Amino acid sequence: MAQIPTTGDPQTIKTDYSDEAITKYVEVMEEVLPIQQKAEKNAIEIIEANDLTLDRFNQILAVQQNQSDAEVSPEELASFNTAAQEIMKKNASVQEQVLQILKNEGLSPEKYRNMLVAYERDEEFQKKVDAFVLEETN
Repeated sequence: MAQIPTTGDPQTIKTDYSDEAITKYVEVMEEVLPIQQKAEKNAIEIIEANDLTLDRFNQILAVQQNQSDAEVSPEELASFNTAAQEIMKKNASVQEQVLQILKNEGLSPEKYRNMLVAYERDEEFQKKVDAFVLEETN
């Protein structure tokens, strides 16, 4: 939800990062994950406070993105718009927090995005990062 958007060609995933870069990535993730989890919880609370379920919110989102032709009442649309605006405001704050963490750790947003994509899509890189996490917790 509050992640920095990923970009790039999936065929050219860079995975040859130094141990120092991976250590920074792990440190950033340890700070970022709780922030993102809290943002996701807040988003669900906002959605529910606007009389929608998460599933219905996602259905209406699909309609808004022309990926569904489900029926949406004017009331649901108004609730959706209110919730979406509140969530976007909160996400801007989360984005700022993440960028500050990256700055503090000396990791560029681009490198973070690339490492995130590598972690999500390359099993070997994921194993290498997970080994760093285990090493750090021991």
